[in-house]
Amino acid sequence: AALGTLFFLRKTVLILTGDVRLQRLISIAFVFSAGILSAASFLRMYMFAMFWVTALTCLIVSQIGTYDKRKFYLFLFLCTTGGAVFISVVYGCVLLCRKEWKKAGVFCLAQGTAAVVSVAVFPAMIDHMFSSGRGQESADNLTNSSLSAGLHRIKRFFEILDEELFGGIFIYLFFAAFAILFVCGWCHRRSDLSEEKKVTAERYLILGIPVVLYFLLVSKIAVFITDRYMYPVYAVLFLGVSCALGSWMRDRSGQYYIYILAVIMTVMTVNGWKDMEWEYLYQSSASLLDTAASYADVDCIYV
Repeated sequence: AALGTLFFLRKTVLILTGDVRLQRLISIAFVFSAGILSAASFLRMYMFAMFWVTALTCLIVSQIGTYDKRKFYLFLFLCTTGGAVFISVVYGCVLLCRKEWKKAGVFCLAQGTAAVVSVAVFPAMIDHMFSSGRGQESADNLTNSSLSAGLHRIKRFFEILDEELFGGIFIYLFFAAFAILFVCGWCHRRSDLSEEKKVTAERYLILGIPVVLYFLLVSKIAVFITDRYMYPVYAVLFLGVSCALGSWMRDRSGQYYIYILAVIMTVMTVNGWKDMEWEYLYQSSASLLDTAASYADVDCIYV
């Protein structure tokens, strides 16, 4: 799952920037990111969720401005097995804004089929999401938490993303990326904007809006304030901010952009490693092995 995530991240970076040097630098920073390595060490479904979200994002970003039926059916298959709600909604809105009614209709049909097949394959998901203890706790958080509590949760999750992915400088990168996305969205309103730039703007909006919506929803309903609930969007968030920043610097700083970006990413990586707690690496394994050896002659141990 980790290698698959890296594969689709590299493809998405190249689609967004068309710059091999940016692709290499962002890939290296991604591989050495403390947050990504921590996610990979947590051997549960969250890393697979990151893989599916990154793969779907790559496919949808590549679909903007084109309509390759083979890719579309591949997207349908992945959506059926993996699933991703927010990015699908945003992509559907892009099709409607472009007045591509036929594509939007086929896309809605694909989504409906995906939902039916997903429930048929794993019907227990309905009970798990709405009737289980965790589901009830999430519903209570959604409906009963106060505004101050909600803002506190948003702040804590933001701090987690900042520390693990961006080494404490996310607030600056966030506003820079937000400004770039805003400019892209505003320019998209201009009738004289080239088709290529419209496609680029839509691709960045496809990246940004679903991540923000997911972040706000999880911050509101999560049972625990922990990094693993944000793992599904870690790779997309990392590549989106990195690509937006790198593209902007390339247009403003000329040939020196790659060195400036390398310094920024080095700071991110070093700070991330300094502050990371590595709670999923099971560092107590040595003492546990010694304990196990001391009970080697016992048939059964009750824990």
